[in-house]
Amino acid sequence: MIDKQGMAKKRSTKTISKTVAPMMLVRPEPKVIAKSDIAARAHELFVARGGQPGHAMADWLAAETELHALA
Repeated sequence: MIDKQGMAKKRSTKTISKTVAPMMLVRPEPKVIAKSDIAARAHELFVARGGQPGHAMADWLAAETELHALA
């Protein structure tokens, strides 16, 4: 392509790898799981274990992991 002064113009060299690909790498926002939902599932795990105390953290983490996997 030549401009009005007779100088050669560079064509746009944008490629998909420079324009579109970086946008495709953006991760979606993780879903927010309500603490009340985690607490309810942790309580279900507590009851399923026979109501033995001393495993609250393990129940909470298991509930959180399950709910995030389902989201």
